[in-house]
Amino acid sequence: MPAKEDLDHMYTLLIKTHGDRLYKLCLKLTYSKADAEDLFSETILKVFEQPEKLKRDHPERLLFSTAGFLFKSSQRKYARRLRLVPVVPLEDHQIKDETSIQDELIKGETHKKLNELVELLPEKFKMPLIFYYTLEMGVSEIALTLKIPEGTVMSRLKRGRERLKKELIKVGYNEK
Repeated sequence: MPAKEDLDHMYTLLIKTHGDRLYKLCLKLTYSKADAEDLFSETILKVFEQPEKLKRDHPERLLFSTAGFLFKSSQRKYARRLRLVPVVPLEDHQIKDETSIQDELIKGETHKKLNELVELLPEKFKMPLIFYYTLEMGVSEIALTLKIPEGTVMSRLKRGRERLKKELIKVGYNEK
């Protein structure tokens, strides 16, 4: 077991080096700052519980895969709770500057619809798309993070994009 000072230095360096990208992933997975912060904290704590894994594995991949697994686990728990007690969300209705209301509404609705469609994708398509487009990870990096072959990553990216395109066309978005 490494000395406490070594671990503290290693953890500080890990958060400084990979913290921003990890938070960005958490935010993209949860679509909520509060939930992203919770997932970020849970991920850091989970990784810190196993310093031997941190030394063996690539730190960034370990953080991302841990965040992905924790997110999937929380989604399963949430789905079980919803079956027992449905939740009705409260939406925040804020009006901005009147000159940009229409542009903001169109942009917001497009972004919202795309996020909804990504959220409806099966996990096996959603995770590679988020890693690729949000974190700008390469195919080989995604394959190592998700522990699947590169060919599978490329296939899932292609099939995920096709599903999104098909759904966007169904709801009336142009094919541009």
